[in-house]
Amino acid sequence: MSSSSNAAPPSDPAPENNPPEGSESEIEKRAREELIETLDNWRATKDRKITFADGDLHGSCRWAAQTLGIFIKMYDVVLYGSELLSCTEGQELSDEVAELSPTQRYAILAQFKNLLKIIPTLERNLKRLDGNHDALSTLISFLDASIGSARRDLTSGLRKPMINWVIRVVPSTPQFFPKPLDPAATTKTPRGFNHPATGRLLCPRDRLDEFDEDPNKFCTSVQAGTISVGAAHLPTFLWATGTYNPENMEEGLLKGEILVYSFRHLYTGPGSALKASPGPQGSSGRPSICVQKKYKKVTPPMIANAAVLARFSLCAQDVWQLDDGAFNLEEFFQVVVDLFDDPEDAWCKDTIDWWEMYVFLSVTISETDLIT
Repeated sequence: MSSSSNAAPPSDPAPENNPPEGSESEIEKRAREELIETLDNWRATKDRKITFADGDLHGSCRWAAQTLGIFIKMYDVVLYGSELLSCTEGQELSDEVAELSPTQRYAILAQFKNLLKIIPTLERNLKRLDGNHDALSTLISFLDASIGSARRDLTSGLRKPMINWVIRVVPSTPQFFPKPLDPAATTKTPRGFNHPATGRLLCPRDRLDEFDEDPNKFCTSVQAGTISVGAAHLPTFLWATGTYNPENMEEGLLKGEILVYSFRHLYTGPGSALKASPGPQGSSGRPSICVQKKYKKVTPPMIANAAVLARFSLCAQDVWQLDDGAFNLEEFFQVVVDLFDDPEDAWCKDTIDWWEMYVFLSVTISETDLIT
């Protein structure tokens, strides 16, 4: 008869393979659910102040608009950019991406990489939404809406001070001011080629002598369509006063007072727009966006942003539209960016250095080159 003392002790039950509470998979599952719920709420309410669990996505998008450009196409950049970034050598591309030119692919990939730096949570959220096309589409719609919100706020901020700058820059003669311009006017209809002062700044610089001979005639001809002013016809406000050289159009280009005032207003604060000295505004008041972001670089898209928003503020349109007669704002943005197509070109380098000095005091240039 066997003794019970010799019996083997019962073994512990085999552990279950379920991940423990709080494991990474559970955390990610909850994060995915929260993200989808937040996106569903935004789709239903369109509340731009909606809060995402892992950061201020709306605020990051606004900064993307100011650094990458207000015309950034989120659908292309996010979908095509993520595909290009993950693509390995020999991997077949989707039909949409395959149809893009090498230059377009390079530009989209570069924008996507910059977007990931500006919005640190984006890459993680894209992975969480992998396979959920509805939620991904809503996320891209949110990004686009945030870009649009930034553009509206930026254009609104320039509306009133622009007329004060026009009065400051354009010669105060009856020829250009047959009637006053009111900064507090509730409509922009009197601007653009409806007034000689704003018309003079919008006039192509290579036709300014013709404009000055008879401003009313020139403005009327633009309104009638007998003089066409398109995006490639660089406007007078891009040049610093008295610097235009028809033999070398790069002289003074992108150093115009209106452009500088607009840029500083947008990036280093309204209080810095008319500062007599270079550098950002002082410590009083709310810190500018560049101070908040600790950003001290000037890029071609930032200059193009300022040029586009200044141009819209000078025109007669009250509602944002890409086309103002023959002039297209998105084309104008690209025209300005393309001026820097060769980053090794002396003018490109000198112009960026000039801007970084004037806006951030981050390089050294001659004081004689500064606007006074």
